[in-house]
Amino acid sequence: MLSALVAAAVLAAVCQPAEEVSEESGVVYTPKDYPAELALDVYTPKGGGGGPAGTCVLFLHGGLWQSGSIDALSSRAFCRNGVRATGLRYVAVEYRLNTNNSCCSTSRSNGTCAAAYPDPELDVSLAMEHLIAEGTCAAASFYCVGHSAGGQMCTDLALKSDQLLPRGAALRGVVGVEGIYNLTKFYAGPKGVGFTCSVEKAFGSREAGWCAGGDNACYPGLPKFRPPPDFLFVHSPGDVLVLDQQAREITCRLNGQSEGACACPDYYSCPCLDKCLGSLHVTTASYTNNVTGSHFGVLETLGLAHAIKAFVCRA
Repeated sequence: MLSALVAAAVLAAVCQPAEEVSEESGVVYTPKDYPAELALDVYTPKGGGGGPAGTCVLFLHGGLWQSGSIDALSSRAFCRNGVRATGLRYVAVEYRLNTNNSCCSTSRSNGTCAAAYPDPELDVSLAMEHLIAEGTCAAASFYCVGHSAGGQMCTDLALKSDQLLPRGAALRGVVGVEGIYNLTKFYAGPKGVGFTCSVEKAFGSREAGWCAGGDNACYPGLPKFRPPPDFLFVHSPGDVLVLDQQAREITCRLNGQSEGACACPDYYSCPCLDKCLGSLHVTTASYTNNVTGSHFGVLETLGLAHAIKAFVCRA
């Protein structure tokens, strides 16, 4: 009985709210010969943080893979709220965007000077290497929280960990917030048509096969990978930009259900998901819409911070 009480006390101390937040902005993590200079913003608890040393929550902003910033007020509010709620270190990661203003030395898509899949995710992998080397984060103690396009990136990094994560690094959990997990269905939806250019700049043309990268399912030569971490997918009823079916279907699919069993009424078909997710089972994939706010406004809410706390800090 005593040992059980001690264990419970230890678990309860994993996430102890922080009274204050220390911020270190603009920490460059890329080498001089990298295609772009990219930075991190590190938010650390002080005065009451009780999180385990080395645990880091990565935050990947949204913006359709072509805009957004770790300097945005919503990004900063999200990280500060998260540190105060959990007592864990939050790290906002800058990554290359698919615009001519963030040029890369070579293009993987249509010959334009723009980053393309999976370049932004390789940036995140490099950031993880830097954080491990600097002793800021433990290799096996990362969580990834992604908003909108960042939700796709966190999920992809988890499902393709052997290809995309640094050697020895692991994601303990993934949280997708208002995420886009199926590009084909996003495009087919009422809000998606206007974003065709943005998506094709990031992933190539539909004819080249969005299912190859953008659906978080697979691309040619996908090897066997380590068991994925647990997932939480969050969608606010106030979000009118991305349909909640994106979150509900990926939750269902990652729990090992077929597309037919997961498809929402009046939603769209993308058979390629069955090719690689058909036999994939995850320990836990959860969905919640118990948050409020618009597509971007949800990031600034305490409700989201506490939903993530309940996921990351669970016993």
